Amino acid sequence: MLHPIHPSVQEPRPEEAGLLDSWLAARAASDMDVIRDRETYDHMWSTWCGYLHDTGQKRGGKQPIRWFDVTPEIAKHFLDNGPVNRKVRIEASKSQTTKYRYWRLLDRIYNFAKAKRWIDANPLAGIEEGDRPLHKDTEGSTLDPKVWAAAERLLAKPEKFDAVSVRNRAILQLLFALGLAPLEIRGMQLTTLVFEAVRGEGKRVVAVQTDGPGTLRPRRLPLRSCQAEVVEEWLKVRPLIATEASGELLFCTPKGPVSSVSLFLLVQSFLTKASEEAGRPEPAQSGPQTIRNSLLARLLNSGEHSAVWVATFAGLKNAKGLDHLLHVFNEPAKLSWQKARAGRE
Repeated sequence: MLHPIHPSVQEPRPEEAGLLDSWLAARAASDMDVIRDRETYDHMWSTWCGYLHDTGQKRGGKQPIRWFDVTPEIAKHFLDNGPVNRKVRIEASKSQTTKYRYWRLLDRIYNFAKAKRWIDANPLAGIEEGDRPLHKDTEGSTLDPKVWAAAERLLAKPEKFDAVSVRNRAILQLLFALGLAPLEIRGMQLTTLVFEAVRGEGKRVVAVQTDGPGTLRPRRLPLRSCQAEVVEEWLKVRPLIATEASGELLFCTPKGPVSSVSLFLLVQSFLTKASEEAGRPEPAQSGPQTIRNSLLARLLNSGEHSAVWVATFAGLKNAKGLDHLLHVFNEPAKLSWQKARAGRE
């Protein structure tokens, strides 16, 4: 069922469930997000819609408040009283993090609805800045040292040698060696690889030259011979997978690039296996960013590199980009980070 169309609307306005489906489909189509936990989105959206139903009835109305009739006042009242943490399952959460997550989700969905001209204004945008839930920076997830060691052992002794397994091992090797961001690893081109002539061996891969997508900075990252060998193994079998649609992408599928979802699932599966190998619990977050966080923390905690060096290695503008890892820095690392943040390093 479609609701009556607003005079300015060019497309039929969906019901509540249809709006969420449309928003998720749009994000997946543009590859803007890794939609890996549909259950969470369903829970948050149904909590919001349930609040609108109940509020409409409590106000004496025969009909619930419709999603497109929401005002900033209604949205604010919900954020103050209605969000529910799916894992804790209490009636209303006092957690600022939970409230912020609801605000962020609703803001995105209503911005999408506005762009589709299903509403004239985003009600979340009408909430005064000081009345919005505060965003508390989350601490970056890192791997248990035993899981990291187990992952390195697994990479050193592969069990499968088909083309896809060789590709996946090369992806994982570069993630663990260079701490590349997901966009970087997915966007790597064949020209990303730096070759040098080695006497008696021809040309060998010696480094990666990343362009630094988004806010990241371009940089050249050297590879050890064991890491380069894994990449070279992939180059030998790449023609078995690559098609015209694969273009010049280094890591590809017959249909084109490795998707963000596929990359996440590859890393998640590998870290689960490494955790089992190490006899440790699975990490709370198990995507590519967790590997990146772990490597950067290990580099700084080693005492061999300064915070400025680590930030540069990661393609960050400055050491402020390491703030989310402060909780895992040892004392020398914290001192280096403090000096870099103060501009004294």
